[in-house]
Amino acid sequence: MNLNALDFLSQDQINQLKDGINQTFTSLNTSIGNQVFAEQFPLIGNNLKDAFDSGITSIQYLKALRDAIETGLNTLTGNASYTVTQVQSGINTALQNAGISGLGVTVTPSGNDFKLNFNTKESFVPVTIALENDLGLPNLGLKTSGSAKSALDYTFNFGVGLDSTGFYFDTSPTSSQLQIKTATTIPNFNANASLSLLNFTATDSTGTHSAFNANIDVAFKDPNNDNKLRTAELAGSPDLLNATISKGNANINLNLLSALPSNVPLPKFGTNLNVLWNLDGVSINPLDNNATFGSIPTISFNNNTINIGSFFSTVTGQFLNKINMVTSPIKPILDILTTPIPLLSDLGDSKVTLLDIFGVSQSQASAIKGLSDIANLASTVANFTNYNNEYIDLGSLSVNGDLRSDLLINSAVSTTRSLSTNQNIDLKSFLSNVKP
Repeated sequence: MNLNALDFLSQDQINQLKDGINQTFTSLNTSIGNQVFAEQFPLIGNNLKDAFDSGITSIQYLKALRDAIETGLNTLTGNASYTVTQVQSGINTALQNAGISGLGVTVTPSGNDFKLNFNTKESFVPVTIALENDLGLPNLGLKTSGSAKSALDYTFNFGVGLDSTGFYFDTSPTSSQLQIKTATTIPNFNANASLSLLNFTATDSTGTHSAFNANIDVAFKDPNNDNKLRTAELAGSPDLLNATISKGNANINLNLLSALPSNVPLPKFGTNLNVLWNLDGVSINPLDNNATFGSIPTISFNNNTINIGSFFSTVTGQFLNKINMVTSPIKPILDILTTPIPLLSDLGDSKVTLLDIFGVSQSQASAIKGLSDIANLASTVANFTNYNNEYIDLGSLSVNGDLRSDLLINSAVSTTRSLSTNQNIDLKSFLSNVKP
């Protein structure tokens, strides 16, 4: 096969490529850290930026890509020139060795110029990212701590070239496109949390797990809009990209159970916090306050419950225990007075007690029977020990405000599910079945 001069790249051109890729990809990598990963995302806030600053490889894909390309170009040394095949082979081998997949690079001569078109992909295993203490939704008022797992996948198709002016990075949308897919979860999450004035134990739902997923599209630009980003244009930290979430959502599902000190006389309260947040079409801008970030989040507190065991062991229990101390000496007498007499009651339509035989007035009988009922309840509670897993259903609520801009405490709520008729515990039947 006959080769002409355009099928070769000189050592000087190889060096121009190395220098241009080094400078350009260093600047683009920094821009992605500052303009994409610094965004306040659901669950993790801007903690991807902290991971970026710490040098985690999966958060600095352009740096890893830059290093791999330079490694390939560094194999081209010691000769005056290199064939297109040698250049492609050197770079593609280095990309493969770095774990970067895709079609690699194709080198195309064009007149006196060379164009290198890359097709690259890489998927990274999930890395640990700090959980944002307000879950990325500060107006909710929830505070917690812990860690998340974020998996990032990259697809980066781009073009670089050499022309009479030197190196350039092709910023045209048809030549250079970067997509970052991120999937964040909080596996085995179990931590302390606070909401308003209450402290909770927070756990991730065992049904629909909490997650934040986003496809981030990054478009590149250059200062003079000729679609050729030159190294000379990198000075002064120019705006080099626009980033958009083409498809994304957050689904936060936490089980909250109040965690009160033993000396606090309040029953345990439980709720399922659910946040649904659509993020399709969101423009990423770390400098705004996210007041219009995505759609209005749908926020609800579902399956609100009071633990009946804790209910009777705190304020109510303490009150009724004191009543039991007072009424227990006279309870046997109250039982005798208010218990129906079997034979006499069987002969008539109503229950006959000693109160009826003694001719006690209706109001007096009602008062004595009421006192007997209170004594029975107090005695029941005094012997109440094994119902810590029984709950009274309080229904479900949804938040009507826009928590992107409004505080939860200033937002109205509405009932989305009334008290259940199928309670975990039916209080009346429960009390009737517990024997003092």
